[in-house]
Amino acid sequence: MRLNVSFMLFFAILGAALTGTATADWTIDPDASTVNFVSVKNGLIVEPHRFGQVQGGVSNAGEARIIIDLASVDTLIPIRDERMRDLLFNVAEFPEASFSARIPLEQFRDLSPGQATTYALQGVLSLHGLTADLAVTVRVFRTSPDSILVSSERPLVINAASFALTGGLAALQEIAGLSSIAPMVPVSFSLLLRQTVD
Repeated sequence: MRLNVSFMLFFAILGAALTGTATADWTIDPDASTVNFVSVKNGLIVEPHRFGQVQGGVSNAGEARIIIDLASVDTLIPIRDERMRDLLFNVAEFPEASFSARIPLEQFRDLSPGQATTYALQGVLSLHGLTADLAVTVRVFRTSPDSILVSSERPLVINAASFALTGGLAALQEIAGLSSIAPMVPVSFSLLLRQTVD
């Protein structure tokens, strides 16, 4: 049940479509961007969830950073949201997940509005006080001269054990009276970046 957003994430490629504007940066539009994940309980009940707040972007130098507010988890059930914030993510101590990467912008300067490409993104996910290398293939679509849509080509599967979240899953399972909660969590995302020029 974890975001990876790269979550998470992944999103950094948005800046890959950057044109040659010398002072341009790319900023995530939070109202037009989504980070979703899926939980599986009792072996066969599949439930979709999302994070409501994601921010960050890519600098003209190719430095990308995406930040997910873990307290914005939205499962459509308020008591479950509260339990995930407190028992799983422990947002009092670890309020955010972040993904950082460096993008080779020079490879994407010729991408025109209406064109799309894919890119194998390598970066680092920070979650619950731990970090791990992350690889994800993203689709980059140039929607206009000053906007880019970046989305996951396929769901990214995050292992709760990689970020010391299995204890939180066990606590959720016990308090909800469940027989199981799967530790492997599929994550997908769609991020809209808008160009900002100083």
